[in-house]
Amino acid sequence: MRCAAHPHTETRLQCSQCEKPICPKCMVTCPVGLKCKTCVNKTESHVLKASPMQYAVAISLGMVAGAAACWATESFAMGWSWITLVAAYLGGMLIGKLIQRASGNKLSRRMAVVTMASVAGGILAYWAYTMMVFFPPGVFLYSFDASLPVMGPLWLHHALLLGGCWHGFYQGVRFRS
Repeated sequence: MRCAAHPHTETRLQCSQCEKPICPKCMVTCPVGLKCKTCVNKTESHVLKASPMQYAVAISLGMVAGAAACWATESFAMGWSWITLVAAYLGGMLIGKLIQRASGNKLSRRMAVVTMASVAGGILAYWAYTMMVFFPPGVFLYSFDASLPVMGPLWLHHALLLGGCWHGFYQGVRFRS
């Protein structure tokens, strides 16, 4: 038998998926045996595949966690203290890890983007709710400038929360290049 990619090379190896003859240069060792490079690139790991239900869990948990983190930040972290900034980042790491576990430990980039978008959506929904409650529509335009000194530190806290969430979701994950 001759290798499919290298016709001048004799071989007795076959791909365990497509049964194409492969040589030691072409083979990739997998848990199910030896495969050719094309079959390895075709397959997607079960760790990356997520069901619609797992996405729904990630979205709903991310929205609730983002809003709860906003409430906690506004209640306990008024100011520029470095302790509150570190707490926001660590809280984000915890949220990212919780969403990852609740969604079945799916580590795809799509799940990470959905997680981040849902947490950011929860933050924005909480901000919109706060603005509607504390600044009615007629007062909002005139009072928004007065609220910027208070909102300034919160923007930084929430940005650190999102950064921590990304880090918590991908903590210890190594990607193939």
